[in-house]
Amino acid sequence: MVFGLKRKATAEKTPIFSPDQPPEEGIGIIFKVGGNGGMYVKSLVEDGPAARSGMIMVGDCLLSVDGKTAFGKPTDKVVRMLLGPFGSEVGL
Repeated sequence: MVFGLKRKATAEKTPIFSPDQPPEEGIGIIFKVGGNGGMYVKSLVEDGPAARSGMIMVGDCLLSVDGKTAFGKPTDKVVRMLLGPFGSEVGL
């Protein structure tokens, strides 16, 4: 299933930024890596975009981000794929 979520700032984390680019936000998912290299939803940030959507559940496996394969990629690369400007959409 492919759907879009809008990114939102959360109180639990500080946006990632550098002086030459705007802050980036996530979608409120905490992941764990499975034995097969897949990234699975461990928990959702309360009132975050993912939790509010009602479409992502604990235990779901992230297969792609914006049409690009996420399964089996290093965690830091997948996290970077999920980050973007506040209010922008990401397809999962």
